[in-house]
Amino acid sequence: ARYPELSQPTEFIASILRREINGQRMLKIYFAAGDMMFPPKAYYGFDEIKQELAAGWEWWTVLHNHTVQKNRGAPALGVPAPSTSDVGLLRGLAKSMGLQSAWITNGFFTVEIPAAALEQYVERP
Repeated sequence: ARYPELSQPTEFIASILRREINGQRMLKIYFAAGDMMFPPKAYYGFDEIKQELAAGWEWWTVLHNHTVQKNRGAPALGVPAPSTSDVGLLRGLAKSMGLQSAWITNGFFTVEIPAAALEQYVERP
């Protein structure tokens, strides 16, 4: 379902896997979204992704959106950078499951972050 971003902002996370067989690149996308700001982690598909990795797929990237926010009552673009919780999650996925990169978008601007560069982001409690 689609929700009006100004009155009911939502976020999503899409995991994009890739594999090349006989010179042909294939993609699989696991998409998680909800009717609230943060998709429930139970729907991220990490267990299914583990199975895909064991079958020879590579975890190319995670695409995550930071939706429209309200700033002093007016709509404003979300920040195209990982939040503190995003950094922790993405670092963990890179270390434990081989995630190669992350793309954070607000729908207009997108930052592409190689997994190795996630260490440069500061986590704050």
